[in-house]
Amino acid sequence: MIIFSLFVGVNLPDLFISSYASTQKNITSNDNSIIIEEGKYIRKDITFPCSDVQCSGWLYLPSDLQPGEKLPGIVTANPITSIKQIALPNYAERLAQAGFAILVFDYRGWGSSEGEPRNHIAPYEQVQDVKDAITWLQNQAEIDPESMGGLGVSMGGAHMLYLATFDNRLDAVVAVATAINGVNMWQGMFGEEAFNQIINQDAEDRANRFENNITQTYKNAWGMPGDSNCVFCVEEAYRYYTNAQKTYAPEFENRATVQSIQNILEYNPDFAVNLASPTAVLFIHATKDVVPLAMVEEIYNRTSNPKKLVVTDSLHTELYGTEPYITQAAGEAIKWFDTYLVTSNTSATANITNATKTTDAINSTTDPASGPDQNTRNFIQQFFSYFDNKADASIILNHLRDGSFNLGFPDRAVHNKQEFVD
Repeated sequence: MIIFSLFVGVNLPDLFISSYASTQKNITSNDNSIIIEEGKYIRKDITFPCSDVQCSGWLYLPSDLQPGEKLPGIVTANPITSIKQIALPNYAERLAQAGFAILVFDYRGWGSSEGEPRNHIAPYEQVQDVKDAITWLQNQAEIDPESMGGLGVSMGGAHMLYLATFDNRLDAVVAVATAINGVNMWQGMFGEEAFNQIINQDAEDRANRFENNITQTYKNAWGMPGDSNCVFCVEEAYRYYTNAQKTYAPEFENRATVQSIQNILEYNPDFAVNLASPTAVLFIHATKDVVPLAMVEEIYNRTSNPKKLVVTDSLHTELYGTEPYITQAAGEAIKWFDTYLVTSNTSATANITNATKTTDAINSTTDPASGPDQNTRNFIQQFFSYFDNKADASIILNHLRDGSFNLGFPDRAVHNKQEFVD
C-alpha cells in the first residue's frame, strides 16, 4: 500500500472547474461534433446502443494519433448520479495525453442518453451499459480490441470491481474512491438504524406508487443531513454537485428516484473479486472517504492478484477533480494501464519500457533515477523473448516486485526472484 505525501502550500488550479479551457477549438463534421485541445487530445461526440436505447458519450483520443494506429481502449463508469460532464473528463483528458483511447458516457436514463425512467440508479443495468460500451469501443477503427481496460469512480468503481470478474475482455481495471456492496457500505456510513429505515421507505414507496398509479417517486438526489426531501443526504456530495451544477455542468439534475437507494443496497459488486484474475485491479481510495477505507482494504485483501492499493490523504470527492489528488490518481491509473494493456502493434522495446518504468521489478539492480542498468535490460529482453503474448510477460514481470506470485497453474509457483532467474 502506498500513502501519498502531500505538498504543503502548492496552489494549483482546480481542474474540475477548468476542464474545458478557452483554448479549445470546436469543429463540426458530418458525423460528429469534435473538440480538439491542441497538443493534448481530441474529443468526439458518439452514440452507441445500450439494450434497446441509445447511450450518449465522448470518445477521447490522443491529438497525435497516426493513421492506422491501434490504441488500448479504456471504458469509464460514472460516479453515482453523475453525468459525463462531471469527474471523468479529468481522467480521460490525462489518459488521452498518455496515449490511450477513452470512452466517457451517460448511463441509460441519465444526461444525454435515452431511456426511462430518468435519473434512476439501477446498478445491474448500468453494468450492462458498461458492457455495451466495451463492445462498441472494441469495434472502433482506432482501437486494439485485445487491449481493453476500465476505470470507474465511486459507484463506477464498484461496477469495475464487478466487471473485473465477469467480463474477461478487460485486462485491467481501476476503481477510484470506490463504492462497495450496498449493505456493508450503508451500514458503515450511517449505521444499522439508517439501513432499516431504507428498507421501510422502499415498502412505503412501492405502496404509494401502486395506489397512485405512478412509475417512480422522485426526491432531490443530494441534500444536507436531516433533509427529508433527499435520497442521499450527504453534505460533502451535496456541496460538490451543487458547485458542479452552478459552474461547469449545468446539465446536471439534482433528482433521483426513491427506489434508487434500495437498488444500491441490493448491489453486491465485490462478492467474487477473488476470481478477478488475470484482470489486474488497482484500488485508489481516500483516507477521509465516506466509504470507510477499512472496508475497501477488506475487499482488496480478497481480490486476486495482480492488484494494488493506493491511498490518498483526501476526501471522496477530491478524487473527482481536485489538485493535487486528481493528478496523483490519474498518474497511478496511467502507470497501471501502461503495465497491463499491451497493444498488438506495441514493440518488445516498448513493452520493456512500460514494464520497467511502472514497477520496481528486479529493483536490486535498477536505479529509479536513470532506469534499468544494461544487465537488467538484457535480462528483461531475454525474459520477453520466452513469451508469445507480451501482455502475459508484462504481468508476470510486474509480480517480481512482490517476490511471490502464481503463474496461473496450480502446480507451479515462483517464490523468489533468484529461483525464477535460475
